[in-house]
Amino acid sequence: MSRPRLDVATRPPAAPARPLRVLVVEAGSDHTAQLEASLDEAVAGEVELRAHATLAAARSDLRSGGFDCVLLDVSRPDANGLESLAKVRSLAPEAPVVVLSGPEDEELAVQAVHEGAQDYLVGRGADGSLLARSIRYATERMRSELDLARLAFYDPLTRLPNRKLVIDRLGLALAAAERSGRLAALLLLDLDHFRLVNESLGHDVGDSLLREVATRLTELVRPGDTVALLIDGLELYVGASTGIAFGECRRSPEALIRDTEQAMYRAKERGSRYAVFEHGGEPRPGCRLGLETELRHALRRDEFRLVYQPELDCGDGRIFGVEALLRWRHPHRGVVTPGDFIPAAEETGLIVRIGEWVILEATRQLADWRRAGLCAPDLIMSVNVSPRQLVDSGLPAAVRSALDASELPADRLCLELTESTVAADPARVLSRLEELRALGVSLSLDDFGTGVSSLSVLSGYPVDTLKVDRSFVAQLSDGLKHRRLFASVVGVAHALGIRALAEGVETREQLEEIHEAGCDAAQGFFVGRPVAASELVAKLRGYAGSCHGLSPVR
Repeated sequence: MSRPRLDVATRPPAAPARPLRVLVVEAGSDHTAQLEASLDEAVAGEVELRAHATLAAARSDLRSGGFDCVLLDVSRPDANGLESLAKVRSLAPEAPVVVLSGPEDEELAVQAVHEGAQDYLVGRGADGSLLARSIRYATERMRSELDLARLAFYDPLTRLPNRKLVIDRLGLALAAAERSGRLAALLLLDLDHFRLVNESLGHDVGDSLLREVATRLTELVRPGDTVALLIDGLELYVGASTGIAFGECRRSPEALIRDTEQAMYRAKERGSRYAVFEHGGEPRPGCRLGLETELRHALRRDEFRLVYQPELDCGDGRIFGVEALLRWRHPHRGVVTPGDFIPAAEETGLIVRIGEWVILEATRQLADWRRAGLCAPDLIMSVNVSPRQLVDSGLPAAVRSALDASELPADRLCLELTESTVAADPARVLSRLEELRALGVSLSLDDFGTGVSSLSVLSGYPVDTLKVDRSFVAQLSDGLKHRRLFASVVGVAHALGIRALAEGVETREQLEEIHEAGCDAAQGFFVGRPVAASELVAKLRGYAGSCHGLSPVR
């Protein structure tokens, strides 16, 4: 025996937990009484029916909402039909609407469904059971339509408007701005190193992070502030970069978004929390996809180059190491500095391949210098490792391969990572650092003093050098308090048995002050600017001999 099929159209209405509230529009008093009697007979529960003979009289109720369904009668001789439906939809966009018609108006009723009504009923609702089922169907159909609309216009994870809805709202804002003679502003916020959170802690943590950020933004917390989030027992320190652009007359929403994207990337490059789009600036690739394509071409066409900046031993004035810095020789834009492309490489994952090339090229260059007798045997080559590289499981193998290919002793290679990278996931980073240290390479913590590393965590890292951030050096001339602060950072390094190197040394006075504070080493324009390998050779020859005192490389 087949079981009876129950669906929306045939299922009898369940008893509502509260009264069924129905609003009748453009119905006469006799018809209203008939509808009320039909519903009372068919619905197992209380029915609250409110009727208005005209749409104008129903405006207040439509705006206030709270009705389960709107019954719109289009069969009266003086009814406004589809025009009334459009006004009902405008006043109550989320209210289910059932159109009532006579047999002669069924074609109009069908058209009304195409224009936005959820159902129609021929016979003006005289049959109570059919009317009740039609209301039930219209209600469930409207719920489905709203769910689909939310999927189409809102992000299901954060429940924020998606790009499609933003484009629509931007268009309205720009049109309003043009009429009023004012500017419309758009702010685009991007979480720094979000990919690292996903890849190191998992997508569940990444999703929780997005939801929390969305909640805070809707509560009007200032964009770009660094916030600490507690998610499933994990404390995350997350920064954000914000791009700002102002809409001008006849500016399209898409163009305004592109402007904010460029400003946001500029904020990332500068390490600032926000940047405002400036017209007439250097043109950037139109989108992240375009930049990614150019970076892939750069790898294949050998467009990347390394320059080298010397590092000075403050004790004997010798150059004990050099840092390899990446440059991109773009075929049309000339030399491109890392700030213009590293954020994109990091986000897209291309930084892993680029980073492998840097390690391979830097180790080859030092090995060549050593074989040619152009540098001292103990010269150290330092290479930066990005957050994305550090979490890549292939990094230790890439380092080992580069050392084997160049035949460079492992202790001549130093890998540098930033303090913020370490703070993102201390346990996982420690495991990776131990893998690298097992290869025999040395490790350096860059930009120290700008992050959130605790001393207890720092003491557990197998690092050999702390590179004190340039901001501490720049403030040395601001008074005794700043000099003591710098000396305390150096003291932290020495307490842990680690070499302290000051970054951003640009004057002899700064070099002398860091030396007096007990700093072991220095790097900066006064010591030597980043130069090509061929230009550095003459300076390295001086290192092979003896050069005592605080003598910068020139």
